[in-house]
Amino acid sequence: MVLYQVWQTIKAQHLKRPGLYTFAACFDVTALAGGYWIWKQLRHNEENRLYCYENYPRILGVYYWGLNVLSFGERLGDKQQDYDIGKWVYEDVQDGK
Repeated sequence: MVLYQVWQTIKAQHLKRPGLYTFAACFDVTALAGGYWIWKQLRHNEENRLYCYENYPRILGVYYWGLNVLSFGERLGDKQQDYDIGKWVYEDVQDGK
């Protein structure tokens, strides 16, 4: 309720084109929600990380980088990447690929 009142006050005083700013706000919220959903899928499912490794390596690189940033110096992204690649290479060797 408070956010709605603040938004209405800002809109009434400053915005000449409220539709454009509403679209931009909706786009930002959608982008954040989509990014969180992708992060959650990669964080909790190794098969999704393998799929990204094979098809979208840049997305997986951003995921590992973000994990490093959020781990505050513990380099969890590097540890996760080493574990994932080691496991995938081991499985490939065992399967004879």
